[in-house]
Amino acid sequence: MSKKLSADNIEGEVPSNENKGSLIYLGPNIPSIINRFTVYKDGMPKHLDKNFQDCPDIQKMFVPVAKLSEVLEKINKTGTPYNVWYSNIIQFSKKGVK
Repeated sequence: MSKKLSADNIEGEVPSNENKGSLIYLGPNIPSIINRFTVYKDGMPKHLDKNFQDCPDIQKMFVPVAKLSEVLEKINKTGTPYNVWYSNIIQFSKKGVK
């Protein structure tokens, strides 16, 4: 059984979930749920609310489009909150999300 990683004590920027402008999802693809690099014009998509409850890290991977390259670097750097959240979403999606 794999242990869920935690970003609670990792230094780094925590994204605001109050963003209402154009946001891009930078987490991994979750089959039949959401694809990486999908842009939403009016903030977080409401149809994913249940998924946000089941895996709160999904919501953390929506960032302003202007921060795309900055956050991609953080995802690829081991130990950053974005890297941990990305890994947690992969584990979540392996459970067969619906």
